[in-house]
Amino acid sequence: MEERLKKIVEEWYLCEPALFMAYCTHSLRENRSMGTAMRSGQRVIEFNPDLMRHWDNHTISERLKLEVIRILLGHPYQRQPHNAIPAALGLSSDITLNTLYPSNRLLPVPADLKVPQKLCFEEYYRIVLKYIHDKADSQDKNLNGPASDSSDCQSTEMKRILCNSTETATLWEEDQMMQENISAMVERLSKNAQWGSLPGNVYEEIIASNIVHIDYRTILSMFRRSVLSSKRQLTRMRPSRRYGFEQMGSKRGLATRLLVAADVSCSVESDNLSQALSIINRFFKYGIENIDVVQFDTGITGEKLSLKKAISGKFTIRGRGGTCFQEPVDMLSRENYDGLIIITDGFAPRPSLPPHTSGKILWMIYASSADCRTGELPPSIDWISGYPQSRYLILPQAKRTKHAQ
Repeated sequence: MEERLKKIVEEWYLCEPALFMAYCTHSLRENRSMGTAMRSGQRVIEFNPDLMRHWDNHTISERLKLEVIRILLGHPYQRQPHNAIPAALGLSSDITLNTLYPSNRLLPVPADLKVPQKLCFEEYYRIVLKYIHDKADSQDKNLNGPASDSSDCQSTEMKRILCNSTETATLWEEDQMMQENISAMVERLSKNAQWGSLPGNVYEEIIASNIVHIDYRTILSMFRRSVLSSKRQLTRMRPSRRYGFEQMGSKRGLATRLLVAADVSCSVESDNLSQALSIINRFFKYGIENIDVVQFDTGITGEKLSLKKAISGKFTIRGRGGTCFQEPVDMLSRENYDGLIIITDGFAPRPSLPPHTSGKILWMIYASSADCRTGELPPSIDWISGYPQSRYLILPQAKRTKHAQ
């Protein structure tokens, strides 16, 4: 089987430069223990010859092509959603490939899973995740009642497909170096129009998927440094990093105060709030004197809590009205906080910044409110990108709990 695969790749060398270049970034490895015919990740393409032994050369070539396109799309190496489910990742990737190749029959999906066309991988992930949770809830309800033969067959088929999808994503992990290599390759292929026989809709999706966007963690780190820098103090008790003890070093006191304002309007989901608070806790756990959390919709609602209490289950959502950013922004200036983090979907009028405000602002925007691939904001909230003394980031998609379905 390995020789057959290598012969296919040799033919690509002459007529399929895009597929050949992508294939050459990976090693080929046999794996008879996996439950899927082929998968990629961790810079290898694995295949199970037992599952492919009855395939003709055309079928093998088409399946390898699909796996290489998956690599060009970057699915095995991009940042995964928070607490991602491998079955949902693998199935979302298969659906993306199926929409690019509607005649494909090598990547099966559940018959009752209906999805729109022309969505991105991240959007399909949300749909698949809800589908999996809904199926789990439905099975729980059917435990106390009789099940028909047809429903048993559908359940068995769905489990088989989801197990296969889990196998597909088993090797997936974030690899920024590989992502950069793929993006550079795609840029070169696009510049020289070396797509071979790939249809226009396929290479256009590949180009769109490789638009470089800034990691949300980078923005968080930059914001944290900007807030802490205001409390930097010179001292002769520490050496300068550049000049040693010839110059004064610096230290940072635990005097930084941070305000977190959580949008609790009707358009915001509880799972997104919980995820955002968890991310803030990880990045601002050290070096900050205190972090206060408030809720707001058209105004501040509920009492002010410490971040520790907010993430320990004492954050009872109140309000659920419209949205106005003015009170949190005023609070930043009025109570002399060093920084303000606003967790929101962004859909509200632009607030006015009080004069002489020195604190920095970070807007944490939910992925559903912005382009999940480019990090661009829609025109209605694009004013956030130019708001004074602030940065913004696009939050990764939160995992939804069963109760939120």
